[in-house]
Amino acid sequence: MKKTRCALYSAVFFICAIVPASAGQWKGFDEGMREARAKKLPVIVDFSTDWCGWCKKMDAEVFSRPDIAQRLSKEFITVRLDAESGSFLTYRGKRMTAAQFTALMKVEGFPTLIVFDPQGNVMTQLGGFVEGKYFLMFMDFIKKGCWKKTNFETYLDKGGDCR
Repeated sequence: MKKTRCALYSAVFFICAIVPASAGQWKGFDEGMREARAKKLPVIVDFSTDWCGWCKKMDAEVFSRPDIAQRLSKEFITVRLDAESGSFLTYRGKRMTAAQFTALMKVEGFPTLIVFDPQGNVMTQLGGFVEGKYFLMFMDFIKKGCWKKTNFETYLDKGGDCR
């Protein structure tokens, strides 16, 4: 009995150790924006729905990658919104539902990622499923300030150069 319990605890510990780091880092909008202002970091808002297969694929294949999860946790504040939800958030002093905010941001497909600066200004956005290697480039695109000069597609066409 003692060996079985010990093996069970070991298995639980092992499973917990390999759970992707991204699993716990998603915040609500209001909390994420407060943290972004305090830490002076950009905010990546993931607009998704519970029925969205591509959203689930982004979680499984992109956000769960250790290299991506680590960069997200260090360089960004990550917020996840159920785009159809009636839960409330505050944007620019106005209280609205997540669904109203989704409409305000003109999000029409899922997943859509919108990047905000710490003051809540939209920096850039990325729609649809993106493979991990391109998501890494998207994070570089933001961190290098390339979003001020060009769009992500052109950045990719130039091999990650925004000059």
